[in-house]
Order: sequence, then structure tokens, then C-alpha cells
Amino acid sequence: MNPHLARRSLQVLTGLLLGGAIAALLLTRGSPPADAFVERPFDAPAFALETLDGETFTEASLRGEVSVVFFGFTHCPDICPITLDRLSGALRALDEEGLTFRGIFVSVDPARDTPARLGSYMERFDPRLVALTGTADAIETMTEGWGIHVAFRTLAEGEDPHAGHGGHDDHGDHGDRGAPTRVPAGDYTVEHSTRSLVVDRRGRIVSSLAAFLTAEEIADQLRPLLSR
Repeated sequence: MNPHLARRSLQVLTGLLLGGAIAALLLTRGSPPADAFVERPFDAPAFALETLDGETFTEASLRGEVSVVFFGFTHCPDICPITLDRLSGALRALDEEGLTFRGIFVSVDPARDTPARLGSYMERFDPRLVALTGTADAIETMTEGWGIHVAFRTLAEGEDPHAGHGGHDDHGDHGDRGAPTRVPAGDYTVEHSTRSLVVDRRGRIVSSLAAFLTAEEIADQLRPLLSR
């Protein structure tokens, strides 16, 4: 698929996810839909990052296993550790059935998320989760290609770094929100998309998982794909 069309498809996918969640809340006052499936799966856009062992990891590395790719940063106060913890729980839940997937955490904050810090951070979660990092340019190439919103925002003096954080599942072109895409001076936080993207064994993006899913719900969403 054309890279531009692939990015637009991811943005439309996110819009459907967000819109469906809002509609569900308005109509049923219950939980929003768990995921959204791409009408026509497409190859994961190209990227080149590194594992914590210094090995190159690209879109070709995704083939052969079902993967769940989540973007975040280690200073994230809430959604990142919660998502990684629930991915860890989903891995354990699926172990009993002989099923597994590869969880991938892509750091969008390379200035602070050194390999050493990432390694220490990932010790809190299932060891099967893989952390990826790289240069700011390499990470920006991936986030832009995959339709992931990332914006750095300088904190005002005395501002709670937790305030206003929680990520975004925006759709359409993000445009200029007053938050730079590169690291600003001073203390800062990072706004980022909160959805995880699911990649099948052929290296195709096939669905996304909402940030609020429990470990059991993640396992339920992945089971049909893992059982094929």
C-alpha cells in the first residue's frame, strides 16, 4: 500500500475508534468498543530502530509472530505503565492455552529514555516485552509512518507533570497544536497516541487495541488471530 494511504488509513482507523467509543458511551453509558479492525490489512510502514541489545529491528522483524506495538515513554505517569502491565497480564493469560504474542514498546523520548533507563524500566514487566529505541529522526520516521501522534510540551514552573497527560487518539492531520515534535528546553511531558497497533504474522497492521482494555480483554481480542 502507498505509504501516504497507509498513514491515512491509520488515522481513519483511530477516528472510527474514538467516534465509536463516544457513540457507545452516549447510547449505552457502558464501555466503548474494544478495538477496530482495518478493512484491508496493509504492510507495516518501514522503520529501523534498535533493541536494548543494540540489534537492528525493522518492519521485516515483525514477520513470523503476532505483535502488539505500543508507543510511549518511561516518564509517563499512567497510561504507559498500565498498558505494559496489562500486556504482561495478557501474555500470562494466554500461556495456559499455548498461545503467545510479541509485545513491543517503542520509546518516543530518546533524549531521556537511554538504553540503560529503558532496561531498568522494562524489568517491571514481562520479560517477553521488547523495548525499541533509536535516534530522534528514526523514531519520528516510524511515528509519522504509523500515524502516531507525538508532541513534546514544556511544563510551566510548578506545573504537575501528570496534569493533562493521558495521550491522544486523534484522527486526521494533527497540525500545529503549539506542542513541538522535538524535545524542548526545560522540563517537559510528551503527548502521544494511546492505542496499540496489532501486526499479524505476515507483518500487516490488522487492528488497534484501545488503552483501557484489561489483560483479559486484550487476550480475548488477540486469541482469534493467534489461533489461526
